[in-house]
Amino acid sequence: MPTPTTPTWTLEPHPAPHRFAFTIVHDADSAYSLRLRPLFECFAELGMRITVTVFPFWAAWSDEGRIWEEWRRTDPMRAPVAVPLEDDAELDFYRELAAAGHEIAMHTPSETSSVREEVPRAFEFFESAFGFRPRMYVEHSPGNNLDAQQREGADPTSPYYNTDLLNDSGCWIWVLDEVQGGRPRDRESTDLRKEPAGPFGSLGLPLYGIARGFLRNGFGNANGDAFLEQYTNSAIDRLATDRGLALLYTHCNYGWVDPDTRRVREPIRERLAYIAGKPGWFVPGSDILDRWAAVRQVHLVEGEGWVKLVNTGPTDLDALVIRPHRDATLVESGQALAPAEDGSVVIDRLAPFQTRTFLSQET
Repeated sequence: MPTPTTPTWTLEPHPAPHRFAFTIVHDADSAYSLRLRPLFECFAELGMRITVTVFPFWAAWSDEGRIWEEWRRTDPMRAPVAVPLEDDAELDFYRELAAAGHEIAMHTPSETSSVREEVPRAFEFFESAFGFRPRMYVEHSPGNNLDAQQREGADPTSPYYNTDLLNDSGCWIWVLDEVQGGRPRDRESTDLRKEPAGPFGSLGLPLYGIARGFLRNGFGNANGDAFLEQYTNSAIDRLATDRGLALLYTHCNYGWVDPDTRRVREPIRERLAYIAGKPGWFVPGSDILDRWAAVRQVHLVEGEGWVKLVNTGPTDLDALVIRPHRDATLVESGQALAPAEDGSVVIDRLAPFQTRTFLSQET
């Protein structure tokens, strides 16, 4: 039978009942737990879980942690930066975050350049610290780190070569490259597009041989003020209406918490509450990326009066949402599937490599 020229149904990437996805990928460049804790208490109140990057090891400038002797002579809310997992108190903090459902990701072995041998050692240290391996690896600035793909990380002749090691890790990898310049390619609508994240191949970005690359968004100055400027109420409304995805890159250490009051700045708390009050999916970045990647392996095929969902991948998908472009219902085994208020239909489960066929009836 001929396939309709105008599709009746669209497969949504987010699981029901969520209409869009929003999360934060926190950059560990200047992080310190004392400054971060109030913000994560706010996230807990709002039911948001995010991705938190960490450095496993001390940077070269830290003198193996002896920098604390200098930091302790200053205001602890302002002085310590890039405090790694090697610091016992910091490790305890990130273990708390992991237990609360946040994703702990790696932000390169250290804040300074790491030779190839440091990469597996960092992964092993991470696993020994948490009992699991990271699912996401976020590159540090190529201006600082020679192990970045743009610098020497993708050069097999360099002692900083690590592309194959990153691929072997199975992590989602965010790579900073000269095409992006560290910023969204499309600044319109503060980059809250339908699909700002995905494999590099679908975005036309350089691959550097990275197998599971993704693009973060919402750069600006990557601080609390930029969050307020870019993620306005109207931009958030648009994100929800467009059923989109925002993987907000930011330094939660900069301008999210008032260092004097040690409280989340009230405008930021209000903006986060506005987001949390909408029907979004507020889970860590890897959960969202895994879901989007799995849904891309589902083919929606339409014919005259029927529609098939073909799962070509190994992921068991639940709460799949398909949305009609005109008034229509789905029928399976003689039973009409109840539509939601907006007409969308939830498919309870699509098993790995399963095909489900429905009658599609316009109403």
